[in-house]
Amino acid sequence: MDRKEEILQWVKSMSAEEIAEQFELRERRYSRDYKDAVEDAKKIRNMTNEEFQKHLEYLALEEKESNPDKIVLCPRCGNRLIYKENGNSYTIMCATDGCMNITCRGV
Repeated sequence: MDRKEEILQWVKSMSAEEIAEQFELRERRYSRDYKDAVEDAKKIRNMTNEEFQKHLEYLALEEKESNPDKIVLCPRCGNRLIYKENGNSYTIMCATDGCMNITCRGV
């Protein structure tokens, strides 16, 4: 069993309330209330391995986007995510070539 499967099994073994506390979903960027956090935790609990991996990737990208100076690790390979600005656009990419890359352009 690889690390991703171990984490998924650990998450599935917890109650929704325990997951919400572990991942501190109620303290997210938009300060949603505890009920919403529990609902998110229930969704996480029912995810497949692929869905869970995509969720982790989304959270890592969201964290790097909101805190460009913070050290955020790539959920795919464990290397650092890099935030680069260029005018009114930015790119978030993994330090490992070809791993993960997202670009957002402004108006």
